[in-house]
Amino acid sequence: MLMELLARETPLEVKEISRNQRPRPDVVYITPPNRHVELKDGVLTVRKPKVKTGPQPSVDLLFASLALECEERAVGVVLSGTGSDGARGTQAIKAAGGTTFAQDGSAKHGGMPNSAINTGCVDLVLSPRQIAEKIPQLLDSAENQPVLDDKSIQRSANVYQDICAVIRTQSGLDFSNYRSSTILRRLARRMNLLHLPDLDAYLVLLNQDSAEVERVIRELLIGVTSFFRDEAVFEALENKVETIVKSKQNGDSVRIWVPGCSTGEEAYSIAVLFSEAQRKLNKRVRFQIFASDVDNDALAIARRGVYSASIAEHMSAEILRRYFNAQGPDFSVKQELRESIVFSRHNLLEDPPFSKLDLISCRNLFIYFNADVQRKVLERFHYALNSGSYLVLGKSEAIGDLGNLFELTDRSSKIFRSSRSAVSPFRPSAFTPLRNTTAPSRGLRNTVSKSREARAHEAIAKRFGPPSVIVDRNDKPVHISGAIKAYLQVPTGATQFDVFSLTDADLRPELRALLLRARREHIVVRSRAHTVEYQGDKWQYRIVVHPYRDEDTEEDLCLIAFMTVRAVIEDDEDAGAEGADTANDDQVRELVGQRFQMERPIVLGPNPGARHGARPSATQPLPRFQNSRVPIRVGSCHHRPVSGSCS
Repeated sequence: MLMELLARETPLEVKEISRNQRPRPDVVYITPPNRHVELKDGVLTVRKPKVKTGPQPSVDLLFASLALECEERAVGVVLSGTGSDGARGTQAIKAAGGTTFAQDGSAKHGGMPNSAINTGCVDLVLSPRQIAEKIPQLLDSAENQPVLDDKSIQRSANVYQDICAVIRTQSGLDFSNYRSSTILRRLARRMNLLHLPDLDAYLVLLNQDSAEVERVIRELLIGVTSFFRDEAVFEALENKVETIVKSKQNGDSVRIWVPGCSTGEEAYSIAVLFSEAQRKLNKRVRFQIFASDVDNDALAIARRGVYSASIAEHMSAEILRRYFNAQGPDFSVKQELRESIVFSRHNLLEDPPFSKLDLISCRNLFIYFNADVQRKVLERFHYALNSGSYLVLGKSEAIGDLGNLFELTDRSSKIFRSSRSAVSPFRPSAFTPLRNTTAPSRGLRNTVSKSREARAHEAIAKRFGPPSVIVDRNDKPVHISGAIKAYLQVPTGATQFDVFSLTDADLRPELRALLLRARREHIVVRSRAHTVEYQGDKWQYRIVVHPYRDEDTEEDLCLIAFMTVRAVIEDDEDAGAEGADTANDDQVRELVGQRFQMERPIVLGPNPGARHGARPSATQPLPRFQNSRVPIRVGSCHHRPVSGSCS
């Protein structure tokens, strides 16, 4: 009935889209029921949906095709409607440099506009009447907008650098290494929306409005991604994945890195390829995908693993059934596939690379970097890859003059192999971030020298504190103390890695949940008991996460402590030893209680005063030690059990 309803309200021609139709001005086109419509080569095409789930027609697919076809000339408007259709398409238009609108609170059904707004990719939220007035204003101002190009950079070089400096100060992201033409297109778009005449005016706004800094950062970081994007590339990559799996023995590990993963579709698509290769070849290898990005909001979407129904159009029904669950109008990635991927914040230009990799997929990220940065990143990739392993770039990207490091194996899909004979010029020991850094002056270093009290606290923590790591809000370790090697495979001191990438795969989901709850509820939380074996000793421990705020830097941090619960003796594994162990533990507690005249024993890890073996409360506060009457656990030293007798 939509054609009849709209025809009553407008003098424009209202027409249903036929099979292949080139759009004309002043015509309102209506999509036929149960059909998808896309714009390809300037022609509107309709087709049957591949699956019966999800919106039909889907505006996500229309917007995605519009973004691909029209790029910065695309305009997308999401009006009243139920569900989340249009949210992913809005992201595609924004990534292509187009303009997006969503209806404000006047929408009778707020599902669709609110879903689009929540992506952070909607430029303006207005009423339908205001949107109708704003679109021609933008078109007129775009024609008169000053062109931002390299010549304008030369005329206003200092202003451009100042803009990059303001962004770097607030976010820590340095866009001065990015290709200036890409940055200028995004800046020009913001200036057009805000009706600003030049870069000087925009710099003034950035200095006055921190919210605009956040908006332009999102503008610069947004990327185009989808499941199995570019089918020809994934068909070629499928063969390489099978080659990698064939070269491994059952139980071997495969390591993959997806830098610039955005909202996760590329990483999940590669995980599907490896899972399918195992099924086809009847092999069981442990594949681990490190998916990294600098956009925390995008990473949050990737970790959640819930996508709109339009993803069904990018994969077969069998793949959809095998790796996704229907979740209302959306699809969620199944747990077993999600657990094969670690999503972490990692800056490709500043943080050290991962290592011993079998595959790196970095598609359509180099287009944002200048030539010098591209070269240095490729050197890092060569260092990170095992000899003879694969690198996948975007179709418009190349390795330049680094043919000695990589050999081309598939020209059309831009798949390269790491040279077996070349020596990587990158050295992690000489690693420095790809941005300008200024060392503190001698006087500043003297003023921040540690006080005696600080040194005393550090000595006490080192000798008597549990192995622990402090992480920032991005889950990056900022300080490590104690005998941490049994729990994290990292050296002590400062590091640039995400804490999850340094933790055993079995612990990551629980550690992530602990951190999320500690930050959300501002409480101390504990894990269940885990067993670890290190240098011949075996013991049980719990992970305790304590959120706190650094008073000097006003930064929200989390202390992750690995608290020993009890030593595990080999006889413990015998079924008949349980009663004896309980009796022995009772004797030990009695002896220790007499020795130190204890009111009640305290064991680090479980609840203070809880009966032996009782499960602790996740919200129990950390024990407070008073009057110096602290029990010492017999048979442990520095929170690590030791064998032998105790006198």
